[in-house]
Amino acid sequence: MRYELNQELRARLKKPLGELATEVPADATAVVGDVVSLEAVERMLKPKVMVYDYRTAREPIPEYMKRSISAHENGETVLVHNPAGTITEEANEAIRNAFSREGRTKIEVMGEEDLLVLPCVLHAPQGSKVCYGQPGQGVVIIESNEESKEMVRHIMHEMEVRK
Repeated sequence: MRYELNQELRARLKKPLGELATEVPADATAVVGDVVSLEAVERMLKPKVMVYDYRTAREPIPEYMKRSISAHENGETVLVHNPAGTITEEANEAIRNAFSREGRTKIEVMGEEDLLVLPCVLHAPQGSKVCYGQPGQGVVIIESNEESKEMVRHIMHEMEVRK
């Protein structure tokens, strides 16, 4: 099963889903996106989950960024397939498993990671901070709580489900 973005949601999700900040907080539990992952690496933060696709603004990231992210000692690396505009069951399960096991996990996405902030919020423990980049604006911080989890369930319910 996979969730696919529709046009109405695409426009709505361009707006930040949480609080805008200038940097990834030191207590971030999960970071989604290459720029926020690189910031976490450069600031020596150790989020439980890092999700990246080696692309930013749909373009490959510079080699130095790729080397920094891939060399970061952030536990096990899991490779998942997740086409643009979707949340695949494979990616959703990798995120669920990353939060349920000991240690840290890097999730390298073949495709696009943009929507994977949704399952991160859904599966993160209560009180966790999930961060993603908002192009040209900064970092969006979403606290994982009942309200944000319900928001995510609602968004995913509005997505088209394919088997």
